[in-house]
Amino acid sequence: MKRAAVTLLLALPLVLGNATTVTSENATVKHDDATITASLLNYRENDIFKKRLILPPSSDVTITVTDVPPKFSFIVLQIHTYQYNATLAYDKTLLGKVSKGSLFGSNIGLYMKTRNVTGPLQVFLKHDNVHDLNALIVIVPYGSEAPIPGGCNMEFEIEIAPYQKLRIENEMIIVDAQPAAAFATNGLPIPCEKSPVQHSMYRFLLPMSDFKLETYFDAIASMLTVQDIVQNGTEIPPAPTISIMRRIYSMFAGTGFVYAVVATYGNYSSAYVPTFSYGCNPLLHPNSCKVLNELFSKFVCTITLFIGIFLYFTGHESRYLTKVRLLPDCAMGAFVGYTIAVGTGDPGTAIDVLIGLIFAVLAMCISPFRRIRKFENPCFQWLSNLPLAFLCSCVAYLYAPDWFLIMIWIMLMLLQLLATYAQILIDTNDERQELLPARKPKVVIIFSRRPSIKNERT
Repeated sequence: MKRAAVTLLLALPLVLGNATTVTSENATVKHDDATITASLLNYRENDIFKKRLILPPSSDVTITVTDVPPKFSFIVLQIHTYQYNATLAYDKTLLGKVSKGSLFGSNIGLYMKTRNVTGPLQVFLKHDNVHDLNALIVIVPYGSEAPIPGGCNMEFEIEIAPYQKLRIENEMIIVDAQPAAAFATNGLPIPCEKSPVQHSMYRFLLPMSDFKLETYFDAIASMLTVQDIVQNGTEIPPAPTISIMRRIYSMFAGTGFVYAVVATYGNYSSAYVPTFSYGCNPLLHPNSCKVLNELFSKFVCTITLFIGIFLYFTGHESRYLTKVRLLPDCAMGAFVGYTIAVGTGDPGTAIDVLIGLIFAVLAMCISPFRRIRKFENPCFQWLSNLPLAFLCSCVAYLYAPDWFLIMIWIMLMLLQLLATYAQILIDTNDERQELLPARKPKVVIIFSRRPSIKNERT
């Protein structure tokens, strides 16, 4: 009963983030009026220009930026679209082409120099989708002291790349960015090899299975400026074995995340174009956003459910004691084997299941050794308690992704130690009861004393 109570308590949602709501200006762009003018008059540094668009199918838009104050050194012009991709280019002739002057995606942006530039600035937006395209145009201006996001680019297509690249691989989300460039006090650029710019990466969590249009754009709008990113996002520290400009996240299918980067040089900072992922496609492939989206996953969960019911109702009966102890070990072995098979590659579900079954058989063979007296060791007690520990860690991993890197391991170790200690006490007590000999009735022999000869004569 104690295990059941602990499991039920840990199954409750732990911590859920709340999205920050912002208001965006809406605009419907007609096909015969495909021009948007953005005036930055009276704008201050880090003020943002936002405009919501609804583009007709297969349309293009010219975005013109005017009235840029001379105190600004550059701007980052961003386009965020919902579910469908678009092309953003410096030149109209580059639309629909793969080049060093255009970008294709759903969270993209271009660097535009404004210092010593006379006249308006123009970029061009186009999409070839057969559906209406919901988009958000964002313009963020910066001064000359702010680092240039992606200014030390060595890998991305565009020379100065203030955007991020996101890809999904083996149930993981990989986000890459390019280092920022900075200028010294004399106005000269600092060599990228000696750049003192510090980079911090953040992410923002959306509610589970919330695919609403407004929720998406509100989340993007809450991670545009440096102040908003630091206030609303959760900083993700770099891993010691990979590049400091890369972060690898676990994918939560159906849960949206906004990923942002902040570059800091001295007392000045700038923000990269945020990127976004649901880990699935709710419009084109709705089933991909379900947790149990495969027949095999549903089958495994069903089997696990019946095993759990069997253990709950029969685990205390002595005639099922051997089976009860073998089942958790078998399940744990299958889980470890299947995880290793999927992690090392994906040759196919059949091969993965076969490897899982092999590990299950090995676990069942090892399981009896912990009940032999000469193999009595606390290490063998881990086998029976690992399933409960993994269940608790998986629940916390699902409902509290913001802090699981630290808290999950702490909770896992504490639960494992407590469960192992409790199991040792129970097994020790059971073995003592079995070793005690049965009590036999005491036999009392009474010897009667024979009367003396003297008394007999009397």
